[in-house]
Amino acid sequence: MAESKLKKKNSKSATRLDWPANSVELSGFVGADPFVYKFDNGKTLARFSIGTHQMLRDTSGKWQRITTWHQVLAWQHVAMQVALYVRQGSFVSLQGRLRSKTILDSNQQPLSKVFIVARKLSSNITT
Repeated sequence: MAESKLKKKNSKSATRLDWPANSVELSGFVGADPFVYKFDNGKTLARFSIGTHQMLRDTSGKWQRITTWHQVLAWQHVAMQVALYVRQGSFVSLQGRLRSKTILDSNQQPLSKVFIVARKLSSNITT
């Protein structure tokens, strides 16, 4: 029964595209130089944030620019691209997926954090 809901019209079997996807595309400006970590096991991680902007009208009807900051993680070859080309103020476009993690805050209360794991990245090179 459930299998029929996953099938595409005119398709005899469900494909990967039929499943809900965890996919994100963002473009924005990097807020600070990335942190790059090299681990003993040979893996590389880059961590940085990008800001995206949205224009909204306030209660008086004036346009306001709202900035949302997104935390980004990049592993291995993408992390190496970040280390080489990404700096504060760089404009980046990325594709990736969302990940969440629950941590304890200073009051030992659970706090959920959402971040993006980048799998593709393009950037302008600013000096």
